[in-house]
Amino acid sequence: MTALLMVTTLLGLRILSAVASSRLSPEYQEAGRHAATIIFQPLVIQSVTIAVLAVVIYLWAFLSGPSRSAKNMRDKVQLFLEGKAHKALFAKESKFTLWVGHNKQVLRISSLSLLTLLMFTMQLSPKVILFFAVMAVILMAIIELLAATSKSTRK
Repeated sequence: MTALLMVTTLLGLRILSAVASSRLSPEYQEAGRHAATIIFQPLVIQSVTIAVLAVVIYLWAFLSGPSRSAKNMRDKVQLFLEGKAHKALFAKESKFTLWVGHNKQVLRISSLSLLTLLMFTMQLSPKVILFFAVMAVILMAIIELLAATSKSTRK
């Protein structure tokens, strides 16, 4: 209920500032919008922070609760943290996960080659290099998560 009131208040203040600045003469409208931003920005930051904290508290309460779905979620997170992420995501192996498991090395080389080719087409800067490094880690993680475990590929 509090979150709904906060959203309603923020929308009301947004509409109020838009209407107030539109009633100003054209040369002062931008200054009016800027003044409203200065006045209401701390309220927006506080409201968003409270909303994020409320979501975190809700998730914490849900995950620590006794419901069956909360227990299933806790079990999946525990499997993921134990290094068994694939089992946490897939209850049983599909043809696709088996294929990814058999072709992991080829997929790794192909994805890194593609990233390298893309790097050669761009003007490199520290941000771009960092972006490609993060993308490489994400691609490797996705391949590892999708790949079937070695026990299931032997069947």
